[in-house]
Amino acid sequence: MNKSDIFRTYFSFLNYIQELKEVTEWKLLPRVKVPADWRDSSFIEYHGNGLSGYYMRCVHTGRYKYVYQPCDMDELYDLETDPWELNNLVLDKSFHDLLLEMKKHLVAWMEKTKDPLRTWLYHSY
Repeated sequence: MNKSDIFRTYFSFLNYIQELKEVTEWKLLPRVKVPADWRDSSFIEYHGNGLSGYYMRCVHTGRYKYVYQPCDMDELYDLETDPWELNNLVLDKSFHDLLLEMKKHLVAWMEKTKDPLRTWLYHSY
């Protein structure tokens, strides 16, 4: 999900409401159909606060969340078993393949959006 999705969704809902002849209850959610090409993940960018140079990029796939931090240790969480994100799995060898998959997924998004941090992430795997 990105910011442009919010605007498209908002205006779709406005059209939806206009098309309804009788509004007796606001039960729009069951009427919403998920498109076939809907993304299976969301991406988050944090651009630091001023001169601190603290940047983060994140990919969230529903169950897993990977956080890339160029100046700190990366993070990987299984949100199903650790919803409070207390157990960083990034160094757990049993999650190595998943970690690489999440990194590649994030790099693909960063390429698509021309994120300037994408070249830093290339060197981390």
